[in-house]
Amino acid sequence: MNSIPLALDLLERQIRLATEASNDFEKAAVFAATSVLFQDLNNELGGTSDDIGDQLELIRWYTCALVGYDVDNGQDKTALHVGALGALQLLRGLLQPK
Repeated sequence: MNSIPLALDLLERQIRLATEASNDFEKAAVFAATSVLFQDLNNELGGTSDDIGDQLELIRWYTCALVGYDVDNGQDKTALHVGALGALQLLRGLLQPK
């Protein structure tokens, strides 16, 4: 991975696409792209702090749940979408220089 900000922007795009995915192919594409981005970011940032790792996992879970590739714990699509965006915003804040 060359750019953490680019990877975060791509994750944000996957969150949006997850809400728009309407067929199995689109849902599988969102799942695959999200999984790769999560793995890359987790490899790069996972050991940085527990908070960063937690937010990465939440983004992955919410996004994958949106497309049916993880359990939704009874949350509707709006709650999953808001949760994913909120976790991404928190992650961006954690990564800001102090």
